[in-house]
Amino acid sequence: MHIAAQNFVSSQVSSFEWYVFNFFDSVVRWGVPVFVMISGALFLERDFPIRKIFSKNILRLVVSYVIWGAIYAFIDGGGISDIFAKTFRGHYHMWFIPMIIGIYICVPILKKIVESEQIAKYFLTLSFVFVFALPWFMQVAVVFGGSPFTVINNIYKNLYGKMHLELIAGYPAYFILGHMLSKSEFNKKARIFIYVMGIVGAISTMVFCYVSSVKNPTLDEFFYGNLTLNVLAESVAVFVFFKYNSLKSAKIGKIVGKLSTYSFGVYLIHALVIEFLDKQFGLNTLSFNPILAVPCIAVIVCVVAFTASWILNRIPILNKYIV
Repeated sequence: MHIAAQNFVSSQVSSFEWYVFNFFDSVVRWGVPVFVMISGALFLERDFPIRKIFSKNILRLVVSYVIWGAIYAFIDGGGISDIFAKTFRGHYHMWFIPMIIGIYICVPILKKIVESEQIAKYFLTLSFVFVFALPWFMQVAVVFGGSPFTVINNIYKNLYGKMHLELIAGYPAYFILGHMLSKSEFNKKARIFIYVMGIVGAISTMVFCYVSSVKNPTLDEFFYGNLTLNVLAESVAVFVFFKYNSLKSAKIGKIVGKLSTYSFGVYLIHALVIEFLDKQFGLNTLSFNPILAVPCIAVIVCVVAFTASWILNRIPILNKYIV
């Protein structure tokens, strides 16, 4: 995702490079939502004492955030006050950590919600309507309908803000949805429908991003948002696909389990690798044909970041708090 986005904003809308970046970025928007859904499937299935959540999960995330924030801040440079501010602001890709910390803090509450299937479905329905559906349809209306719908959209945003529905606003819905999907069974016909909707979601991401960006005429990232219907459709499709096509295979499950051990480290390190390749070797998504550059650089970044994570995971203390 970050590789495809590397030169996306600076590329001219409707250029060849822009189309390529739009394609790659659109088909991987499910990344963060699926990770949150997997976390929900794991956390809400078991009983975690509140003390353990704070002393193990949250503490590890806080330490990792501060240390890696400092690493990126020092590399970026600046005065002491700048480095201090950048450390706690975090690098561009580290927004995910405070978000997941917020969800972990709420796990005991979210667990109470999923204890009742009726309440869990009510929670998801509210989130679907007010967080995913209404803003999405409003934005589509603005893109294709023009200024009259802009006024209506602004009125909705104002009213929604005054309702203060923060409880249902966003990622906790993915967290609970992951739990609900992991507990649910879908027949073949239902799965095919979900997969088709996922494909429609990916295509919608590309098309709507293009149309809205042409009208701007700069990159409009609304339809890239994790809290949109198109990304929701992609995410559910990917989650269900892996549930039925990977996790039921013991061999694949074992491989996935091993890879997951190093995934957090890969996430923390990959931005460093992307920037290093660009600054030291001039290797980026515009170095050669982007159709080849994006996947090739993605492979290089994954291999380097995975190797670094593998090494750090074998160093005592570091493997507990850093990766």
